[in-house]
Amino acid sequence: MSAILEVTKVGKRFGGVEAVRDLSFSVAQGEILGMIGPNGAGKTTVFNLISGVVEPTNGRIVFDGKDIQGKRPDQICTAGIARTFQTSSLLSGMSARENVHVASLFRREKGGRTADQITDQALALCGLTGIAAKQTDQLTTSEQKRVEVARAYATGARLIMTDEVVAGLNGVETDQILDILQGINREGITLIFVEHDVRAVMRVSHRLVVLAEGTLLAEGDPQVVARSADVIRVYLGSRYADAR
Repeated sequence: MSAILEVTKVGKRFGGVEAVRDLSFSVAQGEILGMIGPNGAGKTTVFNLISGVVEPTNGRIVFDGKDIQGKRPDQICTAGIARTFQTSSLLSGMSARENVHVASLFRREKGGRTADQITDQALALCGLTGIAAKQTDQLTTSEQKRVEVARAYATGARLIMTDEVVAGLNGVETDQILDILQGINREGITLIFVEHDVRAVMRVSHRLVVLAEGTLLAEGDPQVVARSADVIRVYLGSRYADAR
């Protein structure tokens, strides 16, 4: 499969802190790429670089054959990349439906459908039809996260990046969102899935990338990567890695 996203020797400095250093990886069209790493590994910074929230200090980011570094977040969204955030970024004073409807306006190709029809489809896909009229401050954490996913889907994105979308959820709520993400992927949409819940990552990821201190530590088949001594050392310490 051809790569829809290519990150090549990308770095990001914040003053004297090097959050990401010479990072290279690619994502195949239609893939679910899991991205894991300890706190401070640079995962959210990578999302911010790809989505245009911050500009890389060096390196190259190519989406669908075109350079996207330096473009504004709205331009990158219109080009076909959408994301969710660790903490809710929903528009306050608006309903769940209105939040998703605003996102649908970024969609370039509507396929003959109206923004209302796209909104309704996204709400239904994420199990939100029955609560579409609720204000965002009345939504549960699980509902807020599903609205975030519905907004990303409504933009018509070909690549969706989710940042700890199941954090704080119970097992049932987690499984519900994982089912939604797998349903989105079955439509041919590529996903990058950042999560601390290793069970969730292992369940949905086709391939795994592990970051540590802003660099690529390991990548490949999730089952193989999870057993890597380097990965175990980063998460559990040398004592556990050496005991293997």
